[in-house]
Amino acid sequence: MWLVRSLILVSCLALAVPVSGQGAPLAIRMKTGDTVRYLVENQIETDVESMGIRFLTLIELNQEIELVAREIPDAGPIKLDLRMQRVWGAITTPILVAEFDSLDPKDSYPVAIDSKVRQLLLLSGKTLEVVVQRNGRVASLKGYAEIYAGTPLFELLKKDGELLTNASYQEEVQLLFAPLPSLPLAEGAAWNSAYSFSVFERSFLLEPRCEMRELTKASAQWSFSALAEGEKGTVPAAVPAGASKEEPLTAAGLLAGTKIRSASFQGVSTVSLTDGLLEHQTAERVVGADVPNPLGGPKPIPTVVTQRIELRRIRVPSQTAK
Repeated sequence: MWLVRSLILVSCLALAVPVSGQGAPLAIRMKTGDTVRYLVENQIETDVESMGIRFLTLIELNQEIELVAREIPDAGPIKLDLRMQRVWGAITTPILVAEFDSLDPKDSYPVAIDSKVRQLLLLSGKTLEVVVQRNGRVASLKGYAEIYAGTPLFELLKKDGELLTNASYQEEVQLLFAPLPSLPLAEGAAWNSAYSFSVFERSFLLEPRCEMRELTKASAQWSFSALAEGEKGTVPAAVPAGASKEEPLTAAGLLAGTKIRSASFQGVSTVSLTDGLLEHQTAERVVGADVPNPLGGPKPIPTVVTQRIELRRIRVPSQTAK
């Protein structure tokens, strides 16, 4: 879990700079009361090799999310309510398989995943306030930290160096919006964008190349890809604020000294020309790293984390309405 915790905090910054193409500009256009629902399917695979043996861990996380337009000024950012309708999935490790569903929560889960599952389930059914720029960049988020404040879960995760802040979840919410280019697009258009993400307690910036694949009267579809090789940085040994210095086997302690070898990001986005919101998106991120041996061995442990995400706009009644 300590390898996954930071990976799911991802942000696509809307800093696109088109270099070719003409046509109608893209922007988010909504009316007060407009409702958009998404199904987000997330698979995170951690591949660890130690002493010639491979250990695979798979996390399948599905989320049904509803966005409701609350305040729509004539110009400038818009304010939305984000409602997490349902959270469900499964975690598979070499020693256990555990399923979870906010529609049918259990009294307890395996110790290794209990805190993470409860963190996700507690969010289900809550409403957050999101402010989004017209270009698709999330400007601010409120309500996430308040859900956990004062709970035993908050104190437990704080010991592990995981602070449940609005800023941390804002990166994840960014996945619901495409970074829109600032200039009009046309068939064959190409531009550079900016993509930042956090993994292994480090933040990185990639600059994917975007290329228009299909432009219709209803939607625009483009691909994006970026690759960075070579050492990307070493995770500092300092204990994050709020983490316990007395517990060396926390995520922060285990990650100290990790060296990032490579990072890649690619996928395809389909955006509605009517409202500037995502219709569909697939993305894959792969990060390779050398993690220090927790037992103190001289050789680091090669680790590859692969995250695959598919987002689909739901145009049928909610799956939770049964």
